[in-house]
Amino acid sequence: MPKVDTASANRSTTVVTKTFNATLPLAGAVLEQPTEAELRDVRCFKYADYDYVYGQCGSDYVRHVLDCIPILNKHKRVLIDVKVHDLKPSNVPCVPGWHLDGSVNPEGLPKRPETLTIFVTGCMALTKFLDEPIKLDVTEGLNFAAMNRVCARMIPKDHPTHTISSCQFATYNDTYFHTGTAAQGVERRLLVRTTETDIIKPQNRIYTPHTHK
Repeated sequence: MPKVDTASANRSTTVVTKTFNATLPLAGAVLEQPTEAELRDVRCFKYADYDYVYGQCGSDYVRHVLDCIPILNKHKRVLIDVKVHDLKPSNVPCVPGWHLDGSVNPEGLPKRPETLTIFVTGCMALTKFLDEPIKLDVTEGLNFAAMNRVCARMIPKDHPTHTISSCQFATYNDTYFHTGTAAQGVERRLLVRTTETDIIKPQNRIYTPHTHK
């Protein structure tokens, strides 16, 4: 009979308690709502360099957001997401359900929590965070994506939530569960988000979200 590696077996079943959403996201400055014309020609990006987005976004309003967005500069890179969605009722402009933002880190590199700041315009589909801390028991050794999926399923449906204000910066990290909400009406919605990271590499290209035609 093959010898069982009990040490490995014990490690794989070790459960640790992790705290998520330890505080509310840090609320920052509030900007004015953009006009329809100011969002007409916005180009979209995912994990692009700050300078690349600043030069290629095609929008003075987005550049104003980038001028004002808080950046801690404690990581190697500051990467930018820009999305414009032409929402119709019931559209969800991001990953549905509770989820964390952050790097999967498949190479197992030394990693500090990523710092993120989100900015969303309009009022038809704002982002919600958990309103109170939550402690969840997690199997040690799960990668970020697996932990994300497992923990999201453990969040009670009646856990209090906090909706971030329109056109206000909100800063958090990769231990903060949040969710998009279904649009309540027709609206062009802008999202700008920074990710301060040592792991994620820049993708300097323009793309078109599926709900922006």
